[in-house]
Amino acid sequence: MRAGIVTGGTTGDSTAIGIMSARRDREYERDRRDRERRERSRRGGYSQGSVNTAAIAGAVIGAIIAKNT
Repeated sequence: MRAGIVTGGTTGDSTAIGIMSARRDREYERDRRDRERRERSRRGGYSQGSVNTAAIAGAVIGAIIAKNT
């Protein structure tokens, strides 16, 4: 048996089903990657950790400036 292709059966139906299943898996993975790419571009390409770090740094700097004025 080869990876992703089901062999056996007398009419070849199971081979066709195995190939269709492999194709469906590839399409699912491609759709998932496309969805992730769109989500990243909507967020501006920054990770959540980077956004949190920037927010904390901004709050600390703002507090220092407010204290000194």
